[in-house]
Amino acid sequence: MAGQRSLLTGLVLWWTLVTVDSMQCLSIAGKPVDWYVVYKLPILSKSLNPIMSRGLGFYYLDVDSPTWILSKVGIDGKVANPVYNTLQQIYSSSKNGSYMYAMYNDQTPSSESLNHGHSKGVLSFDTQEGFWLVHSTPHFPPNRTMGWAWPDSAMDYGQAFLCVSYPIAMMEKIGEQFLYTYPKIYDKNFPASFAAKSPVMNQILGDKQSHVKQLPWYHKTTLVSKAGHNFVSYAKFGKFMADLYDNLVAIDLQSDMMVETWQKGGVKENLPTNCSIQYKVYNVENVTFPVGGVYFLETKDHSKWAVSVDKGGWTCIGDINRQRSQFHRAGGTVCFQQKQVWKSFRALVGNHDTSTQGRGLFITRVSDEMLVGPI
Repeated sequence: MAGQRSLLTGLVLWWTLVTVDSMQCLSIAGKPVDWYVVYKLPILSKSLNPIMSRGLGFYYLDVDSPTWILSKVGIDGKVANPVYNTLQQIYSSSKNGSYMYAMYNDQTPSSESLNHGHSKGVLSFDTQEGFWLVHSTPHFPPNRTMGWAWPDSAMDYGQAFLCVSYPIAMMEKIGEQFLYTYPKIYDKNFPASFAAKSPVMNQILGDKQSHVKQLPWYHKTTLVSKAGHNFVSYAKFGKFMADLYDNLVAIDLQSDMMVETWQKGGVKENLPTNCSIQYKVYNVENVTFPVGGVYFLETKDHSKWAVSVDKGGWTCIGDINRQRSQFHRAGGTVCFQQKQVWKSFRALVGNHDTSTQGRGLFITRVSDEMLVGPI
C-alpha cells in the first residue's frame, strides 16, 4: 500500500510538471506561482531531525501563503521542492528553440570566477513568460545536461532563494541589470529567435558578453511580475567601489536597514554596522525562526537578505555581501514591499549589532560624478 501511495504521489507530481505550458516559478506543490521565497537552513548538528542535521532543511513562503512553512522534506529532493520544481522545467525540456535559459554563478559547478560579478541565479523565458531565480548558493545549479542535484558543498550554510514569474517584456529589463552585475554565465540556451528581439540580452548571452562602460556604475529598475507585483532590482558594477546597502539601497528606500550577509571574512574584511549615515545599516548577528524554534548565528549563514527596520515594509534578497573586497565586485539585490513577508523576515532577526563601530568608516565614492543619473 505504501508503495502504491508513493507511486501515485510521483505520478501526480509528474503530471503537474509536464502540464505546465510555460516557464514560470513553480510552488512547493508544483503549481504556477507569481513568486516564492526559500530559506535553506545551515547544518543544525544538534537537531534530531536527520534532514536538519544534514543541512538540507528549508522554510518556504509565497504570494498565497506569505508566512514561513517548515518543509518536511530536504532541499535536495524531487518532491515538494519548489527549487527542483522550477528548475526541472529546464532540465526536462527538449524544446530548445522555444525557450531560453541562463545559469550564472561566480562559483560555477566546476570553477570560480573573480573577474565577473558576485552574482548567482537562473533566468528562463519562453515566448510569453518566464522566471528569474535569484539565490546565494555556490556551485549551483548543475548544467542542464547533468540534471538536478544539490551540491555536497552547499550543506553547511544557510542560503536564500527568490523566484519571480515575469512576462516576456521584463526580460530586456533584467538584461539591463546584467550589464551592471556582469554575471558569470556557465550554461545557456539563447536561440536566434530570442536574440533578434532582445538586443540587450544578446549583449549578455551572445558571442561576447558585454558590461556597462560608463557612469553611473549602478542601475535601478522596477520589474513587474506576471500578477502585477512590483520588484525593485538594484545592481552595481565593480567600479561603483562601495557597499551596495550603505550606498544605494538604504538611501533609495529612505530607511534604516538590517542586513544579513556572509560575515566570515575576518575583522579587516567584514563591514561593521554603519551608524554614521542618515539611513543606518545594521548587521544581523543571529537568525531565529519562531516556527520550529530554529536558531543559528550569522557565521553559519551564506544568504544575502535585508529588511527595512520600521519603515516601508521592504524585504530584499540578493547575491552580494557587506565586505570590503566586494566594493569592487558587481552584484545586486531585489526588493519588494509585502507587509506579511516583511513581518516574516523581520521576525527572523534574533539580534542585530547596534554598536557605533561604523562611525567614520563610511566609504565614500571616488567622486561625485559617480552619482550621475537618477537612482
